[in-house]
Amino acid sequence: MRAAIAVLVSIAWVGVAHADAIMPFDGECPPGLREGISGHAEACIPIACSSDAECGSDAACRDVHECFAPREFTSDGRVVYETPVVRDVVVGACRADRTCAEGECRSRRQCEPTDDTPAWDPRMRRWTGETHRGSTCSVAHGGGSSTWIALVGLVALVTLRARRSR
Repeated sequence: MRAAIAVLVSIAWVGVAHADAIMPFDGECPPGLREGISGHAEACIPIACSSDAECGSDAACRDVHECFAPREFTSDGRVVYETPVVRDVVVGACRADRTCAEGECRSRRQCEPTDDTPAWDPRMRRWTGETHRGSTCSVAHGGGSSTWIALVGLVALVTLRARRSR
């Protein structure tokens, strides 16, 4: 019985440890983007720029106009705040006349690919999660194989104990 409890604790620990893992991305980022971390995963993030020369070949420095509005947060996903914190966050794109239905329009510049690629959504102006060139390594991996090993171990242990008690 102690062994079964130990296995269950191991499974729980594996799940907790895996929650903080960074999911890898083994694909290729499109021109103008570099590998970074976003939301507990490796991602292709646009490079901030002030001119096309900073973007490299097959990319250009483009203006991005976004509406920012204040939002109240009681947590950042890990820490719960005693008193709510107010932060300005992006709530959408600015209109053509640089106004917003809510908040204020702020501008910045980022590198973006100049050619079509499945790795870049030009309408949303963001990385799609796909690899730039058709590599087979574009899917993030590492999804908890140690949990399955622990579960198989638990089943084997319970089966063995059942056979011994006969």
